[in-house]
Amino acid sequence: MWQYREKHHYIIQIRPVIEKWILKICIENKISLQNFNLPFELKGLLKVTKAVGSRKDERLIKIFKEMKNKNCKPVIELRRWLLFLKTNNYNTNLDLL
Repeated sequence: MWQYREKHHYIIQIRPVIEKWILKICIENKISLQNFNLPFELKGLLKVTKAVGSRKDERLIKIFKEMKNKNCKPVIELRRWLLFLKTNNYNTNLDLL
């Protein structure tokens, strides 16, 4: 996570790229992308996630809910960070993460 020096702006950098991250989590947790009507190869998943409307894509929403329900560590950690930033808006101390 990166913080802008003088403002309360943050960047959460996911490595590898989000699509590889999703694929890795799904493989490790035996989640089938095909069950969510999502491509199971990187190139196809890139097309879905890079589309303008991907933020509201029900398939992606459902796959992240499944990851959360299966307690996938990287997703739980990302969720914890986001909730922390939202809750502590302008009083964020990144050392507490």
